[in-house]
Amino acid sequence: FSDVRVRQAVSLALDRDDQIKTLYEGRGHYDGILPPGLDSFYLNPLGPDFGPNAKYFKRDVDAAKKLLADAGYPNGLKFPLISTLNAYGPTFNNGLELIIKELKDAGMEATLQPQDYAAYISSTYLGKFDVGKTDGGSMVFGLETPVQEPHLYFFNMYHPSGARNHAGVNDPALTAMIEKE
Repeated sequence: FSDVRVRQAVSLALDRDDQIKTLYEGRGHYDGILPPGLDSFYLNPLGPDFGPNAKYFKRDVDAAKKLLADAGYPNGLKFPLISTLNAYGPTFNNGLELIIKELKDAGMEATLQPQDYAAYISSTYLGKFDVGKTDGGSMVFGLETPVQEPHLYFFNMYHPSGARNHAGVNDPALTAMIEKE
């Protein structure tokens, strides 16, 4: 997952329209970095202002497979998918099953590794999990508590000192932008 093409392939594999239809009875919005509830800050991934990366929010299985091949996985990618099944309810669990199916359609075999919620929160949620089990690493799927203000989200998730920087993001250019903001 350190290769941007793999992350883009994951995004292209997901069918957000089907997820909204299947899981939320057709009611919902695409999430970008900030949730749609923050109207004055929300940038709709389907809108004209999102820019060239909007293409990664539309399902394109063939493009996902090509990106995987270009990233060195011409026969697909297998990886553990770590999540919890005993905390968020049946809609979350059904969503997890749907994501695993959508990834498989694009050549990504995600093997679910469920964790008890207490173990998940005290380890995986904090970014403490073994990413070396496969060549591609591990994927984690879970929920984040909504934020009320954009700076709290950006700082906490993407600044090296952020309390929710589970992935250990440490990009000097991004850090400078967050601090300037």
